[in-house]
Amino acid sequence: MIMSASTKEYRWALIVSIILLAFGSIPISPAMPLRHPTSVFTGTFYDVPDYAVHIAMLHYGEQGGWDYQLRFTNEPQTSAYVRLFYVLLGRLIV
Repeated sequence: MIMSASTKEYRWALIVSIILLAFGSIPISPAMPLRHPTSVFTGTFYDVPDYAVHIAMLHYGEQGGWDYQLRFTNEPQTSAYVRLFYVLLGRLIV
C-alpha cells in the first residue's frame, strides 16, 4: 500500500526539524559573542582534532584537489580518494 505524504505531515516534519536545530544551537549561540577578539571560534566543543581534519579536507577541495593527503603528519604517504563528501563540499563552496 503506497501512501502519499500530506501537507500536514510535511509541516510537522518541518516544525520538528526547526526545534531540533534550535535545540542543537543552544551551546553555540552564547559562545559566539563571548569569544576573544584574537581567537577564532570554530563551532565545536569536542573532538577538535577530527574537526580540523574535516576543515582541511574542505579547504583541499576548495583548492581544486580530489585525492586527499593527510596534512597533520610528517610521515611520507601517498594521496588517496577518501572522504570525498568533504572534498566535494569544498569544491561546491567555490
